[in-house]
Amino acid sequence: MANWKVVESYKVRKSRKKYSSDAQVCKALESCLRQLPNEEDPRRIGDRKYGIYDGIYGYNLTKSIRLIYQIDYDAHQIRLLAMGDHKEVYGRD
Repeated sequence: MANWKVVESYKVRKSRKKYSSDAQVCKALESCLRQLPNEEDPRRIGDRKYGIYDGIYGYNLTKSIRLIYQIDYDAHQIRLLAMGDHKEVYGRD
């Protein structure tokens, strides 16, 4: 198993509090956080982003809520960058 270190940004910690009463989001996030560190290649569970978000991956927690992460292969870390609806995460619709 890979055992990646998962590092949450302040933005993600704040979003977790915001969505703490949404059981569907919490359940999906916990599932993702169990799966991500144990993946041999964490790119496989997310969707690769392009353009200004090149090198970033998105994971759909629900139909409208996304978790955005970046993989640092040298440090063997997965950095959780943002969590929220499309506009919150990408700054546009």
